[in-house]
Amino acid sequence: MSHCSDAHERTEPRPKVFETVWQAKAHAIAELMSQKGHFSWTRWTEVLGEELEKDAAGPAQGNDGYYAAWQRALERVLIEADIISHEERDKYAAAWQSAFLRTEHGQPVELHASDFGIT
Repeated sequence: MSHCSDAHERTEPRPKVFETVWQAKAHAIAELMSQKGHFSWTRWTEVLGEELEKDAAGPAQGNDGYYAAWQRALERVLIEADIISHEERDKYAAAWQSAFLRTEHGQPVELHASDFGIT
């Protein structure tokens, strides 16, 4: 008769590392950009820490709050590295917001030229 060891038995399911696809993508982009030399991991952790501190006094948002800090940190290090500008970030943020507001619930959000003011 075989028995499972206690190390393999779980009474509760493991928590998800990523609750949504965008969280996994934010993590992967930051890691890959650092590996490719666009910014150091040390700088990344400094900026992420600063962004997380900004949220420390605010309401707990679970993984979304944590990965929102990842997004802000990623934007900051990409701007610092002159990979994107503030204007480009703002342009894409506005385009995504426009696309999101236009999209019916449950449908994929798609960017169109009109989201960038191009007719």
